[in-house]
Amino acid sequence: MKIDSKKDLPNWFCLDSYAAADESFSARDWLFELSLRDKIMENMWILRDHTPTNSDEKSGVDRSQTVATLTDLIFHLRQTPIKLNLPGNHHFGNVLERMDAEFLDFSKPVKPLTFETLVWQRESDRLAVQMGYSPLLDEVGPAVPVVNKCWEALCDPAGSLRHGGLDIPVALTNHSVNRWPHPALLVNLNAPDAILINAFKQWLKESRSNNPFNRPVGRKPLFERWGKYGLLPYLDLKIWEFESNTVIPDRVMSAALSPANHDRGEENIRKTLTPIANKLWRHLHELEMYIAAENTDSEEFEP
Repeated sequence: MKIDSKKDLPNWFCLDSYAAADESFSARDWLFELSLRDKIMENMWILRDHTPTNSDEKSGVDRSQTVATLTDLIFHLRQTPIKLNLPGNHHFGNVLERMDAEFLDFSKPVKPLTFETLVWQRESDRLAVQMGYSPLLDEVGPAVPVVNKCWEALCDPAGSLRHGGLDIPVALTNHSVNRWPHPALLVNLNAPDAILINAFKQWLKESRSNNPFNRPVGRKPLFERWGKYGLLPYLDLKIWEFESNTVIPDRVMSAALSPANHDRGEENIRKTLTPIANKLWRHLHELEMYIAAENTDSEEFEP
């Protein structure tokens, strides 16, 4: 179904309810609000497709609890679209875990390489090889035996060094989460800061140009503008659009997100909000890295 005007939007939608998402919204505020929407969108297919026949009896998986908690989260988020607090809801609890300082610590863009990290990497590589993937190439290919050889070398360093073939740059990847490599570097702290900084800049330039995973981004996420763009109400309407199997034309969406007598135009939808929403997962990771690197709002997060 395609709606024709702003009056066809659901009764719960009110642009004024999102007024608090302005320039004063911190990076952690945006991470929390966007993570809630991301959690809902990640599971929307379960809500729309769920019936006792196709979800439970055939698959043998009871998704009724997932559907119930997701429906509960959506309902309350529409009543309180900013600063929702919903203790006891499983999906809400998962988002709060993402706000935990210990979790955000994993997103630091620069941090020491620990033996614990290597242990997790070994297990991640083992599972990837088991599934037929090449952790070094991120695809099915001949690197599988090379990866095994590298780990086996740690158990027999003398023999492995004699045979050679280990001069492979170390790049860590959690295959179950994402496939972005995290290169491990040796840093000589005997060198002056100026030399270290210049050397790192040169390495970074070469690494980004040679590695398709390493895409440069701006200095920080442009979250100060997201409130002005109307990102949160846009995402909530897109969730409703999917849930109700409705189509909201750009002109209606633009009218819904614009203050009275000031239509921002359909280009705000097509050129700004849609691209941000389509890459929401990337913006979430950038927010996590920004918060971790800046060490902002280090106290416990309270919605």
